[in-house]
Parts: sequence; structure tokens; C-alpha cells
Amino acid sequence: DSQTPSKTRKKAQSKKTLKKVIVCVDVGSSLNKILYQVEGHDVRYMVMEPEHLTLPPSSVASLPSDSGMGRPSDNAWIRFKKGEECHAVGRCAHDFKAFVNFKTLKWQIATPKILGALGAIAEREKLGSSFSLDLGVLLPWGEISSTEQLESELKSSLRGFYFRSTRLKVKLERYKCVPEGSGIAMWTGMNQSSDLAQNNIAFLMFGHRNTSGLFFRRGSLSRAESSTTSLGFYDLIDKMREKVAGLERKDLLRA
Repeated sequence: DSQTPSKTRKKAQSKKTLKKVIVCVDVGSSLNKILYQVEGHDVRYMVMEPEHLTLPPSSVASLPSDSGMGRPSDNAWIRFKKGEECHAVGRCAHDFKAFVNFKTLKWQIATPKILGALGAIAEREKLGSSFSLDLGVLLPWGEISSTEQLESELKSSLRGFYFRSTRLKVKLERYKCVPEGSGIAMWTGMNQSSDLAQNNIAFLMFGHRNTSGLFFRRGSLSRAESSTTSLGFYDLIDKMREKVAGLERKDLLRA
């Protein structure tokens, strides 16, 4: 009987509630945009360069071992398991001269980018090695059919992955993937002065890689009429470079 309180404390500690983090990620081709909220704190944001680069296991020695004086988001790289290939994301991949491959679909490289962002958030907010997660992801309308595949990848990877040398275990409690432009549509629908439920309304999302159109008939999304094209600001920049000598893509992007 004298050991009962000790056992009770250990049992309570083992069932200790994980800190909750709500994260929304826009896996962009010009920037990765992240909004997040740690339980009990205000909403914060983070941006990361769009590059991703897969490197062999032997590259570990060449990758940053910690953030040092820099930001965790600038020194982000992950491994799904020790001894496997490394995935540099954001500024870290940019420093290795990675480039954005516009032929690769966003969802196909979303997992390492999201894990890199989560690792940076965990370090920035001192979350420790375990926390629970509600995750929202934005994808172009043309890729929204892949949301279940992305969810399966994320669930498997979040059970245990390495952010640099730190192993993280994240409990994915909620996952939602919606088309780019949905936020504007939802905001419009919640606006009392809106007649979204009575009219036919189109929402256009002009992105760096592509442009999506979401068409609503009396408040319901018309899947047959919604679509994504491959025309984005990337093509506009090419046209500008053709007309003006000496313009570099990186300078135009920065402007």
C-alpha cells in the first residue's frame, strides 16, 4: 500500500496531456507560408524558402547540426529514419543550390517540407520531442484528389522522424486539406452582407506556379466547373525577362 501513491504518480505522468499545436501550411512555389498557434498562445507565422533537396546519408556532416545564432527555419533538414537519406528544406536546401522543380506536384514533396516546418516550430517554441497536432494543408484544386495519399504519408512519418539530430514524435489528431482559395470563400460565406448562398460566385487564386478557379453555385462548390491551370506568375516573370535585358529571375522574385 505504501507504494500506491508512487505508482499513481508514474501512471499520471505517463498519461500527461501533450501540448497542442495548430498549424496551417501553404506549400508554395515562391514561399512556404505557415501559420501556427501553440496552446495558450497567440497565432504566429513563419515563412521558408520553397526549395527541397534530397541528399545521401553521407551528407549529414555537411548539414547544420543546430541553429546556432540563426533561425531554426533557416537550418531545417529532416530524416524519416536514421541512416536514411536527408531532406534539406527551405534556406538549407537553397544554400545547396537547389531549385524549384515546377514539374513536381506540390503534394509529392509536401511531407518533408511540413516536417521541416514542424521541427522548426518545435525548436522555436521549445515544445520538446513530443506534441499533438491539428494540421491544415492548402493545395491547388488540381491536386486535391491526392489529399488521402498525403494524409497517409504524414501519419506514417509523424510517428517518428528526425529534425536534424532530434527525434520528434507528433500525434496527428486532426488533418484537413482544402483547395487554395477556400479561405476567401469561407470568409465571404461568413460575411453577413454576402449572398453566397443565393448567387453563382467564382473565386480566383493567382499563384506563383498556377492559377485555380473555384466556382460556387448557390453556396455549393461546383466540382465540374472548378479547375487549375499551369499559368502562374512564373510565366509572367518569363515574359518580363524576354522584354527587358539583364533581368534575373531571383531579382524579379525579390521585388
